[in-house]
Amino acid sequence: SLSSTEVDRESPVTLTCEAEGGRVPHVLQLVFNGKNLVNYNTDNGTNTEGVTISGHTITYKKTISKVSFDDSGTYYCTGKNKAKQNAEKTDKDNSEITVVSDVTISSVDNVDVDLGDVLQIPKFTVEGGRAPHEVILAKPYGKTDVIYSNSVTSKCTGTFTKSCDISLGASTYQQDGNYKITAKNRAKQNKEVTAEETFSVTVYKDVEAKMNLKNGGELITDYDKVRYGISLTVECKVEGGKMPHLVELTMNSTEKYLYKRNDQASSNLTCTGEHVLTCSVTMTTGYHDDGIYDCKGYNKVRNSEHKESYKSVDITVYRDLIISNISTESSNILTNESTTITCVVGGKPIIEAENITWEHENSAIDLEGNFTTIKGSDDYTLISTLTLNSPSVDY
Repeated sequence: SLSSTEVDRESPVTLTCEAEGGRVPHVLQLVFNGKNLVNYNTDNGTNTEGVTISGHTITYKKTISKVSFDDSGTYYCTGKNKAKQNAEKTDKDNSEITVVSDVTISSVDNVDVDLGDVLQIPKFTVEGGRAPHEVILAKPYGKTDVIYSNSVTSKCTGTFTKSCDISLGASTYQQDGNYKITAKNRAKQNKEVTAEETFSVTVYKDVEAKMNLKNGGELITDYDKVRYGISLTVECKVEGGKMPHLVELTMNSTEKYLYKRNDQASSNLTCTGEHVLTCSVTMTTGYHDDGIYDCKGYNKVRNSEHKESYKSVDITVYRDLIISNISTESSNILTNESTTITCVVGGKPIIEAENITWEHENSAIDLEGNFTTIKGSDDYTLISTLTLNSPSVDY
């Protein structure tokens, strides 16, 4: 007979192989995994230390001070003796010993990887007795992979101690975050036991700033001719891993907008996104919106080192020539009276004053000394005034 069928890992266990008969058994064997632990045979003079004979009983005891997973299995005890007419008789007994322990997972170091490089999870081991029957990897973007089961065996090898090797391909921002490994086995009384191990993945990319100008949804490519009076969206796009934490957008070197990821209450710039932040300000273009527009982004990379990226564009607002506000002091005058006619000319760039002419019914008027042109309220407006002294015809 053999003692115990379910034992805790690293606990002591004593195996007893015993045969009884009359005549006294002359062969006693204890076999495990095809190997003789004891092979006592008086016929060929084989004697084994630890075998005792008492009366008609022969006994062998083997003590394992700390059982390991490798000690799990079936042990066979065989005894032989010679009975009537000296015929050899054989009797066998066996016992299944299961070394049990709760499943455990080795620690897994956090992973730092550059965007686009292969994301290799550090090798880890899962062990337990009975052997682990399922290993699951939960990812930060809501997906769960079974990396070992009865039908999935390619990523973990071994029996009681499984070594797992996992590659998740080229790294993406989506893979940045916390991961959890869950392993399951059945321990004492076939009760399922679960272990968990967590680690994090940080996908790195130095911050990169880009700037776009849009009129509605249409991209503007000619910064030297941004039309006057349009709805202009200045878009500052900042990409990085770790996620950009600070964005600065300076408009025309004067207006400054700021976005702080960790202090949005004090931010006056609206941004959306995580690893790719899109920030924008929309305005109606005016004459004075010429100038440099700056987009700056900041993030932290390995060893919390600060990285900065800068992008700027030089905008020139353009407006077609426009004549407006033609007015006169009086539309009805006597022949000996005088009057003035005024028109406002605008545009950007503005024309030279000498390029302004007056016509009467499609004919040029001899206006020498009769009209003046002055600058308006800004650098992009001219006011031309025509004086008619005692006109003799209708105008």
